[in-house]
Amino acid sequence: MEKLNIRYTVRIVLGFDKVLEMHSSTPKELENLLGYMIRPHLGDEKRTTIYFINTDIVTDRTLKELREHISRVLQAKFSENKIFLKVIKSIDIRDFRKEIRINIPESV
Repeated sequence: MEKLNIRYTVRIVLGFDKVLEMHSSTPKELENLLGYMIRPHLGDEKRTTIYFINTDIVTDRTLKELREHISRVLQAKFSENKIFLKVIKSIDIRDFRKEIRINIPESV
C-alpha cells in the first residue's frame, strides 16, 4: 500500500447570504467580494467550499452573479424527516436536474 500525502480542505460557510447582501449594493462591491472569496479557489482540486444561502433574502441579480462563479449549485428543500437536493447547475451536464432525497431517521 502506498501512502499519499494529499491535503484536502472542505470549508462550509453558513450565512453567506448576509455577507452577499452587505456587499451587493453596487456591482463593483459584489464583484470585489466574489473575486476575493470565490475566484481564487476555482479549479483547486484540493479544496471544496459549500456555501449555504437563504435565497429569500438575496436579490435575483446577486444570485445570478454568484451562480456564474460557482461550479455546482444545489437547491435544498426540507420537509418532515426529509431533505431534497436538486442540481441547478453542474460542470457535468449529466448531473443537471438530478434529485437526491435523504431520509432522516426519527431517532436523530
